[in-house]
Amino acid sequence: MNPASDPDHAGEQKLKEESIGVAKWLMAAEEGKDVDNPYLYTLDKQKIFEGSLRWNGAQSNTRRVFVNHNRKVVTPVRQFCEIQAPPPGDRESITYQIGPMEFQDMDESEFGDVRERPSNMDADEDTKELDFERTSITCKLRPSELFPPEIKKSHVIDAMIKVNRAFVSWFVSYENWLVLNKTYNDDAATEGQTKSGGGPKNGHWVDGNTGKQITKDGDFTADKKLTVQGLRKAKEAIQEAGFGTSDLVTYVPSQSIKDILADLRRTNGSEKDLERIAGKLVMTGIDGNAQGLAKLGGNAGTNNIGYRCVMFVPNAAFRLATGRNIDMEVLQRRVVDSYTVKGTNKLGAAVNTVGATCRISCAAASPG
Repeated sequence: MNPASDPDHAGEQKLKEESIGVAKWLMAAEEGKDVDNPYLYTLDKQKIFEGSLRWNGAQSNTRRVFVNHNRKVVTPVRQFCEIQAPPPGDRESITYQIGPMEFQDMDESEFGDVRERPSNMDADEDTKELDFERTSITCKLRPSELFPPEIKKSHVIDAMIKVNRAFVSWFVSYENWLVLNKTYNDDAATEGQTKSGGGPKNGHWVDGNTGKQITKDGDFTADKKLTVQGLRKAKEAIQEAGFGTSDLVTYVPSQSIKDILADLRRTNGSEKDLERIAGKLVMTGIDGNAQGLAKLGGNAGTNNIGYRCVMFVPNAAFRLATGRNIDMEVLQRRVVDSYTVKGTNKLGAAVNTVGATCRISCAAASPG
């Protein structure tokens, strides 16, 4: 393969080029030379992201995972969303959605007969505006850590490659949190129009243990662990809304996997049965945070933590607007003898339709 067309190579090359530029500036600043302060540059988040993707799974359960800066694996929710890349300068994204078809009776009285059958279709056009938020993170670099006694340019370049990769990793994880937690868990609605969270999850919120419809999380006791029945009822809620469920995606905490497998053994089920019910089952790591799930805390005196899992139809449930580039800034702070690195990315998310989703509240054992 031509290295220029290889996403892995292109991403790494772009990352290295930007890191070399920062390293040169840092070394010049540390030597007391007259440099522009702050130093500004951009990271091509999309290229670096694509270069860090790997395939995980087999056959129908295959998905792409992101290997972050500390070698941990994150399953980016962006691959399951309707994606928009806002042009520089835009503050909002506008999309058009066609609502349900409404069939009306056709009057054929001019032919001497009135036939009551559907004919005309009226489609409601819904314009949705999605506001972007500029999200920033910062970190501090101290010269004693960045510049060893025997300073070498290669050391500074390597350090900045790791710093820049960490910024990309953080924003990819933040996208998950923005979609699955902050946006989806916004149940507010005003004046007949829902906010970005899609409004109340009536009929699309189940107890992960019993599968019963609920309107609040309740207590996270030992009898609230995730079961196959809970997942099955979540799937039924999406089916009843008229959506296909052959390729569902479900984000759950890793601790719940052993609960589901234990439930399968009790019911003589198989992992294939689980795949047919929950689709692509995404485990969220030790506490769910890296993947974005809402972690609700535990009950006093228990070893359980509450989570809000999310089951949804890919490319129908969520919309994510994400800026391609991360705007980076390195500022030399001479008074406190340090450098501040700041990255800013333009992001926005919305629930396209609540009907293509289901919230699943459950308890899981506390990690550790």
